Amino acid sequence: WLAEQKASVLIVSHDRRLLNRVVDAIYELERGALKRYPGGYDRYVVLRRERFLSESRAFEQQQEFLRKEEEFIRRHMGSQRTAEAKGRQKKLENITRLERPYDDVRTPNIPKLAAARGGELVLECRGLRGGYAGKQIFGQADFRIGRGQRVGIVGANGTGKSTLLKVLAGRMAPMGGELEHGHKSVCGFYDQDTSDLDPAGTPYSTIRPARPQFTDEEVRSHLARFLFRGPEIEKSNTALSGGERARLSLARLLLDSVSWLALDEPTNHLDLSARTSLEEFLGAFEGAMIAVSHDRAFLDLLCDTILEVEQGTVRVYPGNYSAWRAAKLASQAAGPVGLPGKAAGAPQQSKGAAPAGKNSAARADTEASSSAKPATAGKIRNPYQFAKLEQRIIDLEAELKLVQHSMTEPEVYMDAPRMREAQYRAAEIESELNQANEQWANW
Repeated sequence: WLAEQKASVLIVSHDRRLLNRVVDAIYELERGALKRYPGGYDRYVVLRRERFLSESRAFEQQQEFLRKEEEFIRRHMGSQRTAEAKGRQKKLENITRLERPYDDVRTPNIPKLAAARGGELVLECRGLRGGYAGKQIFGQADFRIGRGQRVGIVGANGTGKSTLLKVLAGRMAPMGGELEHGHKSVCGFYDQDTSDLDPAGTPYSTIRPARPQFTDEEVRSHLARFLFRGPEIEKSNTALSGGERARLSLARLLLDSVSWLALDEPTNHLDLSARTSLEEFLGAFEGAMIAVSHDRAFLDLLCDTILEVEQGTVRVYPGNYSAWRAAKLASQAAGPVGLPGKAAGAPQQSKGAAPAGKNSAARADTEASSSAKPATAGKIRNPYQFAKLEQRIIDLEAELKLVQHSMTEPEVYMDAPRMREAQYRAAEIESELNQANEQWANW
């Protein structure tokens, strides 16, 4: 809906998939200044790094020039070349000094968590039912989760995702059915409301009891990995922001010896850099993981199985978020295609489900477009406008080729400002070209 709006749209978001699919420019607010990057989030990450490297090179080149000039002035002031030295000194006074480029490296340094060794079976459900206050929310859940498996739980708000996770983690008693945990199955639980934090405590007092053998320096070092430094470690837990509470809960969780993790909306309050750090940590974790999340990029990157909670039932879909979405779109006319009663690690694939992988999102988006096409999709609507669109694509491709070729010319790539401008223009053309190609494909 947002992508189809004719009006301008300004969005503040940590949702990477939304930023990739909707926006055509990103403004980064950093140290009181705005910087513009054309394209979506993935393009922003690339251009931000390129801009930093380019500005760093320009800064170092200017610093080297200034050092040489100042050395010349120092050596020749008062000599036969005094006039030249004074001229160079006057020029230096009029040079606009570049500031050292700033690159925010304050990202959580989450240490690798070694999974406690347990059996190959983490848990198995047979006819599991759950709810609260005597009301059943879901029922007849049948699946099996093995060591090292990554499971995402999806569904609309209020369907019972968090309830299912809490039952699996032992935080709530099931209303019926069987729930079997494997040998030495120890769960580390992360709650999105961070209710495990003592309101009267501080980050320091939260970590200290969990590791009484730690020295004061070790406690501070552990908190520093999660960006709690200096006086921040004695800040009251009630005064912490949502993101700070999330980081503190993760810091506390990582001190436990667990064989699998149950995470309820782990990225909810984290900024983009913290989400990246968390994903890197979870990617290296050798134990199983079950996560409730609305972060599609998170589910795509880490999950190999999806549990869908819908209308009181739990269905199993092999693959990541994009594979589940493709399967749902393909099954709209054919009925449900989940695998109730099957093992979550079984090799069967839902009817119409795309294999998980980096191209799954593209396949899912293509299928979404296909499913929305009318029966007369073979006819060209407004051939005149369609021809103009095709010509626009041809012109953009030609311009992109010229800009890319210019970046191979010495007078451009040896000139940092010109090279930077050419890179920005190429990114803008690529963004326009992607939008035009998508419009052409859905015409």
